Amino acid sequence: MKPSLAKDLAHRGKGRLLPALATAAALFTLSVPAADATSPAADSARSSQPRPAVHWGGFVKNMCFKDAYRFSNSALKETGFREFGRPNNHTVIAGNDSVVVQVSYAPSRISSPHTFSSVYFAVTAVSPDSGAAERARNNVRTRIVKKQYFDTC
Repeated sequence: MKPSLAKDLAHRGKGRLLPALATAAALFTLSVPAADATSPAADSARSSQPRPAVHWGGFVKNMCFKDAYRFSNSALKETGFREFGRPNNHTVIAGNDSVVVQVSYAPSRISSPHTFSSVYFAVTAVSPDSGAAERARNNVRTRIVKKQYFDTC
């Protein structure tokens, strides 16, 4: 029986997760070991499997960058996803048996220590089921957008 997308990513991606934006592109090839990526067998394996659906969207939220991980991780947990890892200081990857979700975040406006700043979030979901990927992206994004931010930078 073929392992689920999330379990396959967690197993094969462990220790080799790519930086923020490259990770979303790499999700298409993580099921094929990098050493075999150009072999005829790898081409055959990729062509026999349907391409996963990818849904993404971005938004800006007024908040401190230092709290972006907390907001992202909370939204992922609230929607039932388990964290797979943080490949860097501006990305968290999580999933379940059918969907992998990546939340990336970066400061979108520099501020002094006593003023509000803003953070750009990008939420990407990948799944063989396009509807599941779309729902996952929408649910995580909506939770981050609706979270109240009371602190100041």
